Amino acid sequence: MENLSNQEILNKVQEIVDFVKSTEDYQNYLYLEEKMKKHPIIPKMIEEIKKVQKEVVQRESKGLDITMLEQDISSLESELKDIPLYQDFLTEQEKLNELFIHIKNTVEQFFKF
Repeated sequence: MENLSNQEILNKVQEIVDFVKSTEDYQNYLYLEEKMKKHPIIPKMIEEIKKVQKEVVQRESKGLDITMLEQDISSLESELKDIPLYQDFLTEQEKLNELFIHIKNTVEQFFKF
């Protein structure tokens, strides 16, 4: 294994970050994310899901039943996934996740002893 200084490692990491930012998948992801923020329904639904998730955590910590809240979250998520723009966003997000996993695996192999 090559002996790299901390600065060289940081430079390589920055190269990876720059590469990811330059990909079409990342650019599409940013575009869709911005588009979603301006959508008339998506931000409200995401906010509602977060609100119910917080309530789940609070009720769970008190040992209360959360079945209905989980059903509410599931229903909201299902509605959200029916919006084509959100589906496109999820697709781009998945592509990026696959790229990140590949990068992670490659880096782990590099540092494996």
